[in-house]
Amino acid sequence: MKKKDNAPLDVSEQTRDISFIFSTNVDKFKEFLKKTNYSFYVILLGREDDHFIKNFMIKNWKNLHYMSGEKILFLSIYKPDKIDNEIKEDLKKKFGDLIDNTATFDPSPAWSYKYARLLGIPISYLPCIFIGTDINKNKGIFIKVPRLNEKYLKYFFEFLFNNLNELADLDEEEKLKKLKENIYKFLLEKFKLKSKEIFIEYILPNIDTQKIIAEIISMVIGGLIRGLK
Repeated sequence: MKKKDNAPLDVSEQTRDISFIFSTNVDKFKEFLKKTNYSFYVILLGREDDHFIKNFMIKNWKNLHYMSGEKILFLSIYKPDKIDNEIKEDLKKKFGDLIDNTATFDPSPAWSYKYARLLGIPISYLPCIFIGTDINKNKGIFIKVPRLNEKYLKYFFEFLFNNLNELADLDEEEKLKKLKENIYKFLLEKFKLKSKEIFIEYILPNIDTQKIIAEIISMVIGGLIRGLK
């Protein structure tokens, strides 16, 4: 049964100016995406009041950044509260001139509602992770972040990124198929979750995936750059 879309009534107030904010950035990031060759695009979306996942991401952002590896572009709606020199240099290496030519602002988790809808994800499944393989194909999977304590959630992300890197060189269809199977099996066997507690679905985004990812990169990097200057 499809879950009801329960975004807050005032969400449009918080998201209506997103297109204006991104207007100077998105084209740059679309060009960046064309030049890069990531095997997976991983996007974590969540609400402002998801305090556990928010605090987890703030605390573990650096570990997850490095854990994702070079073949995966990992983006989180939640940004770290501190960016050290090591991370600064790594971000500059990854994004080059974009670091100096991107507008800076504070992203809001409220924007997750907009992007969840565009990606075809019911709001009730937030916090969740969207995983795509080819920005020119409107297809991916989403995983509702499992209800785990901090220790087990770290194990989950370790498994996720390890698995993504292991599957990186497979063809597009096989990547997503294997990934979905492996995650489902891992959650069942490692954490003894019941099948009804695991939400992993194929989705077809409602608009051009490349545009969505470019906007999200713009938003995330725009927020991170505030910590670089």
